[in-house]
Amino acid sequence: MIVYGADLDEYSMLIGMDVIRKTDFLITNKDSKTTFQFRTPSEGGVEL
Repeated sequence: MIVYGADLDEYSMLIGMDVIRKTDFLITNKDSKTTFQFRTPSEGGVEL
């Protein structure tokens, strides 16, 4: 599995729906820190 990561600090980013619909996409927020994860190819639901 290939994993990509980035520490974006003060930056914003835009992710197109054409990308999101082909992946498993997860957004979490804890202690005012938002993180997101992509998994491709999609393997179905994500268990929390």
